[in-house]
Amino acid sequence: MLIILAILAVLVTVFLSVVLQATVTTKSVGSLDGQYGFVLGNIDGITEADPYLTDLAMLGSHDATSNNITSRSKLEVQDAEGALGKFYPLVKGILYRYSKTQTVGLYEQLMQGARYLNLKCSIYTDGEWYGEHSLLSDKLEIYIKDLIRFLVEHPGEVVIAQFEPQYLGNGGTLSDLHNFVASVRYEKEGVSYGLMDFVYYDRVDAFNGYKDDGVYIGSLRYNDLTKNGTVAGVVLFEKRVSDRYNYWQDLGYSRYDDYYFDLTRNASNIWHHRMGSDNLFEQIDYVAELLDGYDYYSDKLRINQTQGSFTSNDIWEVFVEWSLLDFAKKHNEKLINHPNFDKWLKAMPIVLVDFVNSDAGNFNERVNQKIRQYNENLVKEILDKSS
Repeated sequence: MLIILAILAVLVTVFLSVVLQATVTTKSVGSLDGQYGFVLGNIDGITEADPYLTDLAMLGSHDATSNNITSRSKLEVQDAEGALGKFYPLVKGILYRYSKTQTVGLYEQLMQGARYLNLKCSIYTDGEWYGEHSLLSDKLEIYIKDLIRFLVEHPGEVVIAQFEPQYLGNGGTLSDLHNFVASVRYEKEGVSYGLMDFVYYDRVDAFNGYKDDGVYIGSLRYNDLTKNGTVAGVVLFEKRVSDRYNYWQDLGYSRYDDYYFDLTRNASNIWHHRMGSDNLFEQIDYVAELLDGYDYYSDKLRINQTQGSFTSNDIWEVFVEWSLLDFAKKHNEKLINHPNFDKWLKAMPIVLVDFVNSDAGNFNERVNQKIRQYNENLVKEILDKSS
């Protein structure tokens, strides 16, 4: 009987995948009003208060490089060469629904208030770097140029760019990624800019979190990163712990290596591995309580990873939602309406979501207002204490 049910499940999955593979995951593109190009630089008193980076609230974009994924996208190399590659033609109509989490490009996400960017990427067989989330999206160069353009145009803003390489190529290293990121140039009015032009901190400490002779994440302040609010700044992070490669083996040498903070050692970013808002909220509440009574992460990034994830524990929710975008459209509205949202924001000031510009329930507008108020209160509190 179990065998028959398993066969039926496979047949239904394949049928739905083939029939629906050309359809979009959600009809909503989300808000594109561009109202949030400035969310920090125009706060009264922010340079006088000079808050620590780790205390600032930010809206985060999860899988920010996934906006151009479609049912025709290619698998990233590591998966294409494995078992998934053999079955991909049968399941691609389903897979892209659980790969695409954003609807617009990086510049548009930044203009909708995103300041923490989760940037998954891989090198492809032709030697090009791509943004990806299991499936390839746009070339990584496009996303980096979007980020540089935003930094050029918005002095006083701070962006955290967290790169998450999924595949480095045969014999490739993290240093290859660092060199590529630094090589991308954006030109405006005859001036050429690179991302490293907006890094204003010195080399990070060698062990990334153990405070030796380099910059520690908890020491970075707003004025350090923006030259007292006169320019925009970027803080580079990367996720180095992976089952796909070992950081210490795969780091080559680049003069840019020392400017990337290790996410694992410098942040609390617990991934909840669940689908369904009730499941996520229960776990988020638990983490918020934990952080509230635990000083270890008080001077590190604290990230609320409030986005759904495919899991065997939530098969029904996964089937009903049918895509991460559709889930996020409903979940983000529930998130901003939740009575514990302010408590969660205090515990985890970075709110990392799928569909960052969703307009369902005015999510994008309301979450930006919440974050703005949080940062204004932070500045006021610092100034009151110093007066």
